[in-house]
Amino acid sequence: VDLSALIKRLSTSTNPKDRKLFVCWHRTYMGFRPSPFWAVASYYLAEELCVGDTTDPTNPFYFSEVKLNLPGGTYDASLPTVMKWNELVAQIAADMVVYIDDQRVTGHSTENAWKAKRQLVGRQQRLGIQDAPRKTRPPMCLQAGAWCGMIFLKWVWAVLVWMIPLGTRHRLRHARNVGQTLSQEKWDKGKRYAVELAEQFGREDVPMLDHKRLESMTGFWNHVAMTFPELRPFLKGFYHTLHQHLPDEKGDQEVDREDRAEVLGEGIRLM
Repeated sequence: VDLSALIKRLSTSTNPKDRKLFVCWHRTYMGFRPSPFWAVASYYLAEELCVGDTTDPTNPFYFSEVKLNLPGGTYDASLPTVMKWNELVAQIAADMVVYIDDQRVTGHSTENAWKAKRQLVGRQQRLGIQDAPRKTRPPMCLQAGAWCGMIFLKWVWAVLVWMIPLGTRHRLRHARNVGQTLSQEKWDKGKRYAVELAEQFGREDVPMLDHKRLESMTGFWNHVAMTFPELRPFLKGFYHTLHQHLPDEKGDQEVDREDRAEVLGEGIRLM
């Protein structure tokens, strides 16, 4: 981007090399009209590089032709209408599907799906595109797992109770046949945070709380509150504690001591 016209000293400089100033961003600049185009165009170029040469038989994304499966004649209802076909294995070729920031890889076998995913992740990370392989679930996995920390199950109540471990039944929210819950690991982590704070208040009359640690706990419980909205009123005290050094609604730096004690409780300090 040429910023020469925005800097006055450039126009008055006697050095010809100082007459122009061009800058570039490694990330798309928010507010620039071409930013969406740059982002989308750059991604599709990266996607083409990650998929590679689809005519190479050693490429996991290899396909020999595009087949049409239209009604009439040899129509097969179990196959898609349009598909990339791998003649070497006589199966639908591996492919990738992207929706906004969510990416999925398909393959004709477990081996093919893992190879395609490995190639995709490796090349994306080389280009600086973040990926989290730890979130990848095995192919043919029928349990979708958590999304934004929540797990949704749609079964009748009897099957739902049988499927969920004994220690998690008490925290299941359900409406008709749809259940909403958390993973056992996440639920245990929330309990550990609560016990940690309780122990701090048990050891000291005026506990000294670490600001960064409390901020981390509050962010985690925010995710838990997405599943269990009953926790939201309790988060107010955490936010008041974290932000007690900021001005109140009237612009006063110091909040009234009685109001603070009512919301936060006596003897809470931040490190």
